[in-house]
Amino acid sequence: MAEFYICAPELEFEKINSFLNIAEYKIRSKDSFPIKEFAKDYWSIDTGYEQSEDINIQIKKIYSKIKAKSEEINKLKNILCAEVGFVITVKQKEDGILPAIYFEREIIRFAATIGADINLDFC
Repeated sequence: MAEFYICAPELEFEKINSFLNIAEYKIRSKDSFPIKEFAKDYWSIDTGYEQSEDINIQIKKIYSKIKAKSEEINKLKNILCAEVGFVITVKQKEDGILPAIYFEREIIRFAATIGADINLDFC
């Protein structure tokens, strides 16, 4: 699964929606986090879990939705004092084989343009 997120101690979800105009998104309020000192509001889009031999298939699905929106993302970061990032979650298959894991230059450049973290989560 690939995910792009925007997070901050407090987010204005309506503002994010109006800036980015992405129909399918998820929100999570900091009130729903069990450990309050680490809690933040989250707005995100993701691919859901999909079987794949290459994580770039999922990354490109997310990237295609936001690649033309770097200016809007940077404005949101400044207005909301927010952080942005990508999370790639990899579940190991029963045979122990993992998908190909690498990042193409275009994705790295875009992440740098918006100041995004890139995180990997193996479960």
